[in-house]
Amino acid sequence: GSEMCIRDRVLTTGNAFRGALQQLAGQPFRMEPYFDPGVWGGQWMKENFGLDASKENFAWSFDGVPEENSLNLEIGGKTLKVPAQDLVLYAPHELLGERVHGRFGAEFPIRFDLLDTMGGQNLSLQVHPLTEYIYEKFGMPYTQDESYYLLDAAGEAPCVYLGIKAGTKPEEMIDALQTAQNGGKPFPAEKFVNKIPVKKHDHVLIPAGTVHCSGADTMVLEISATPYIFTFKLWDWGRVDLDGKPRPIHLEHGAANIQWYRNTEWVHRNLVNAVAEVYTGENGTVVRTGLHE
Repeated sequence: GSEMCIRDRVLTTGNAFRGALQQLAGQPFRMEPYFDPGVWGGQWMKENFGLDASKENFAWSFDGVPEENSLNLEIGGKTLKVPAQDLVLYAPHELLGERVHGRFGAEFPIRFDLLDTMGGQNLSLQVHPLTEYIYEKFGMPYTQDESYYLLDAAGEAPCVYLGIKAGTKPEEMIDALQTAQNGGKPFPAEKFVNKIPVKKHDHVLIPAGTVHCSGADTMVLEISATPYIFTFKLWDWGRVDLDGKPRPIHLEHGAANIQWYRNTEWVHRNLVNAVAEVYTGENGTVVRTGLHE
């Protein structure tokens, strides 16, 4: 009964493996995406990507995150599955180029993931650490600056929560979060945080230190510079996770990083649809989006 099954094992020589990684570092490649359910997950990816219909929802797709995705290498007619991170660690100079390697080391600083809340719920209200904070507390040399590109939006009032409402007193908001966290009155998000309506093709920027989350009935392509896992949750709408336990909140870390000057006016001026027209001709318009300082 203790016999091991080895029929799916694939072996290769070290030279063939290193050669494959070296080759990949100099050409376009795709990681194998993976899809995961979540407490706020939706139905869009399931319907549009032909995913397992028996699953209740899919919340995430990681599709360009070496720490999360694998590479499938065809060697000698067999498929060898390896963590994509192997490539980053083995050939960082070739993969990243000198400038990026000089700034980030053997880390792949850009990630792509999808957040599906179509027919689902809001994400947790959250904030990402400032560069100096993540370095001082966690030893990471960079932080999470991200953006949401709306691939789709539906329902009555799709929105993102972004930045602090003008006139908010920091101590009042922190106090309300603390009360909610201790099982008291639920956090009145709309009193303190801007709720911004969104439609398909909108693009919002989320520099570190900005309170944010995507709302229900949105399909978001998240493009960010991201170290592995540093999201400070402030409020999770009173939910429990798929395992029935309350989801972790990181109020102390979060409060230390909220940039209170990013209020209603600042957010609309700097973060919502910062689109610049590059060219207009008879075949259409080319715009540039996604650049913040």
